[in-house]
Amino acid sequence: MNEAAARVDRILGTGYIDQKKAEQVREEEPGFTANLLDFMISLRREGDLLQFSRLANLAVWLTPEGLSDVIVPVLQGRPEGAQLEDLVDILGQLRSDSSVPAIENLIEARKDREAPYFALTTKCIQALGEISSPQGDEVLRKVATGDYPKPLKWHAAVELGIEDDLGFVEDEMLQFP
Repeated sequence: MNEAAARVDRILGTGYIDQKKAEQVREEEPGFTANLLDFMISLRREGDLLQFSRLANLAVWLTPEGLSDVIVPVLQGRPEGAQLEDLVDILGQLRSDSSVPAIENLIEARKDREAPYFALTTKCIQALGEISSPQGDEVLRKVATGDYPKPLKWHAAVELGIEDDLGFVEDEMLQFP
């Protein structure tokens, strides 16, 4: 890790990375901030996904152009150790329409393996709701009306505001199986 990255790591400390910490990094380490995506790409290539995720949580506050393009390949590859829930959440916050296919693929890959809690797939559905694009809404509609576990159908319908139209009753939908 280079000196600037080490200083940023000290600024971030442990725990949640908030806007205040991000602004401190921006002020104290402008060179690092300007090259943040390059650092993230390097970490991704090296397989240091824990540090990659930390920097992604920093970057969401600094909103560098192209952030979603750096995150999506991790979602697509789903390497061991990637903090997928955080990354999906960030893509939702960025309202990244280009990430919809990767999020949809993640839902498809995990929908039958996450029962009964569906933490990651629910996070994916919430991100699609935040993205709020025609492409994302189409995926949500597919989940709400398709052959998916009831909890996922419920969350997708809620994101679209169509749970009543579909006749869904929350208590029935959130019981698994």
